[in-house]
Amino acid sequence: MKDLFLIEPNKKYQKSFENYALAYKKINDEHYFSKYKKALEDFQDYLEDLHNYSKGNDMSQGEVITSTFWLIDRQEVVGVVRIRHQEVV
Repeated sequence: MKDLFLIEPNKKYQKSFENYALAYKKINDEHYFSKYKKALEDFQDYLEDLHNYSKGNDMSQGEVITSTFWLIDRQEVVGVVRIRHQEVV
């Protein structure tokens, strides 16, 4: 279990996250693939978006502050955890 931990998204895990995102495309899961597609197009911009959402910056009306963490197992991204800081109204 010591190899399993949560971490804020970062450049170190770019290749692993890209593989994670592509796995959704491979199984034709458009819902999740569309959430991660931007990471494949412009990874740095994707990271900035996640950071902004966690701080409440540049959000559209009706969106809530959301922190994102990646679940890492043996240096590979194996999951994504999103925590909303309030209820959606």
